[in-house]
Amino acid sequence: WRSPDVLWPLDYGNPSAETAAARSAAALVDWGPFDKLIVQGLGMAGALSRAGVEFAPGKVTHASVSGTKLQVWGVAPDEAILLYSPTVKLPDFTNASGVALVNVSSARSVLNLVGPDSRGVLGELCPVDLRPDAVADLQVVHAPVANVRVTLARQDTGQAPAFTILVPRDYAAYLWEAVLRTGAPFGLVPAGNHVMGGI
Repeated sequence: WRSPDVLWPLDYGNPSAETAAARSAAALVDWGPFDKLIVQGLGMAGALSRAGVEFAPGKVTHASVSGTKLQVWGVAPDEAILLYSPTVKLPDFTNASGVALVNVSSARSVLNLVGPDSRGVLGELCPVDLRPDAVADLQVVHAPVANVRVTLARQDTGQAPAFTILVPRDYAAYLWEAVLRTGAPFGLVPAGNHVMGGI
C-alpha cells in the first residue's frame, strides 16, 4: 500500500513487468486518492481565472496550487471538475457570485489506461471514435465504457497513449474487471501508480 492509511497498491507484484506492459501493450491503474470538486455556474470561469487556474471547455488544463499540480477538466462551458491531492488547499470559491461547488471525491473513482494498445482496449468497450484525429491529447469526452457512462480524457504520457477515466464509484469495480477482462488479449495488466512516472 502507498501508506498505512492510503490503501492504493504501489504495484501488483512485479513493478518492472507492469512498466514494461505500459510501454509495449497496456496497463490499468487505479490512480489513487484524488479529491474531486465540481465547480459550476455562469461565474465559474471567472472565479477560476481569479484564482490563477486556467479553464478551457472540452479540455484538461493543469495548474499549480500550493506547489502541487491540479487538473482542471472542462466538462462543459459552465462546469469544471478539479482533480487534486487531498493535501492541497484550494482557493476559496464559496464567495464567488454565480458559482456552485459539489465535492464528488467519494462519488467518483479515477482509472488510468496507458500504453500503445490502450486505444484498442477502449475500442472494444466504447462506441466513441477515440482515434488520435478524433480525440486530441487533453480532450475531454463523455462516453459509455462497458455500458457505464464516464467522463474520459486523453492524457498521453511521454510517447504512450493514455486515457483517464472518471467513473461513478458504484461502478468502478465492475469497470475495472471489465477493462482487465477485455484487455487480456492485448496484454493489459493491472499496475500501480509507479508506471505513470516510468514511461
